[in-house]
Amino acid sequence: MSSTADVSRQLKRSRADLESAVTTLGTALRALSEQGISASPATIASVQATQTRWDDIDREFGLLSSAQVAALQGSTSRQLAYDQRRAGRILGVRRGARRVVYPRFQFDTDGNPDPLIAEIASLAAAAGWSAGDVLLWFVAPTTYLPGDARPVDLLASEPGRVTQAAQARFNEQW
Repeated sequence: MSSTADVSRQLKRSRADLESAVTTLGTALRALSEQGISASPATIASVQATQTRWDDIDREFGLLSSAQVAALQGSTSRQLAYDQRRAGRILGVRRGARRVVYPRFQFDTDGNPDPLIAEIASLAAAAGWSAGDVLLWFVAPTTYLPGDARPVDLLASEPGRVTQAAQARFNEQW
C-alpha cells in the first residue's frame, strides 16, 4: 500500500506532467494560429497525444542533447551528433524552438550508433517518412512483428525481423 508521501509525490509528478502538456499545447496552438490555421478539437488531441509519446520516450529511454551524444561517445564536440544525423547514422527530432534531441535507444552500451538505425533511416527516407515518424514507429507495437512487439525491443536480438518490419511498413500501399 502506498504511503501518503508516495501519493503526494505521485500527484505532484502528475500535476507537473499536466502543466508541461498544457504549456506545450499552448505553444503549438499559438504557432498554428500565427500560420492562420484554426485548431479543431481533433488537432488539439493529436498534438497532446504526440507530446505525450515524446514524454514517454524521454522517460523510458532518454532524449539526449547534442552535448550528451558527444559525451556518450567520449567527445566534447556538439558537432558530432549533427554530423552523424546528416550522414544518416542516427535520427534526431526537433523538440522546442531550436533543440534537436536523439533517443538513447539508438546507441549501444559503448555509445556507438546502432548500424541498424542507419539502415532503417535509409528505408524510411526513401518512403518519405520523417525522422520523427520513424522514431515514433520504433516505440510503437506493430503487427509486422511477432506478438505485436515494438521494433525498439528487438533491435539487438532480432535486427533482421526489425528490418523486414520496416520494409513492410514503409512500403505499405493503401
